[in-house]
Amino acid sequence: MMRLMIAGGIYLLLLALVLLFNRGAHMWRRHNP
Repeated sequence: MMRLMIAGGIYLLLLALVLLFNRGAHMWRRHNP
């Protein structure tokens, strides 16, 4: 149970980092074509 919660938290954290990275890359690309 505990390992499942930790795995879920890590998965959500990685997902959030990927979303932020994609958003930042799009903004940077838009500013510097």
